Amino acid sequence: MHALESGGAADETTLIHGDLMLDTRNRQAFYRSGKQPLALSAREYTTLETLIRANGEFLSFDELLEKVCGTGIFEQRDIMDGTLYSLTRKMRRMGFFITQRGHRYRIR
Repeated sequence: MHALESGGAADETTLIHGDLMLDTRNRQAFYRSGKQPLALSAREYTTLETLIRANGEFLSFDELLEKVCGTGIFEQRDIMDGTLYSLTRKMRRMGFFITQRGHRYRIR
């Protein structure tokens, strides 16, 4: 992962992971310098950004759940399952893999 900055470290606006570029200010993801953002829901984008910021480290399902959905009701686990499923399908089409080891995830 590479972070391009405009200003200080707290002002990170672009994250790069291979052919993926995330515009963190506008919460959009682009593939191979494309001009059109990827069609991602807000939860999919947050999940993708969280995985990229983990920089290759595995994150538990509960860590992702807290970052993406917050803490609270049990139904959020189902929402996170659906988010991971749809994001994984979209990323595979571009050659990226959200790998799972038990209930731990990372993007490669």
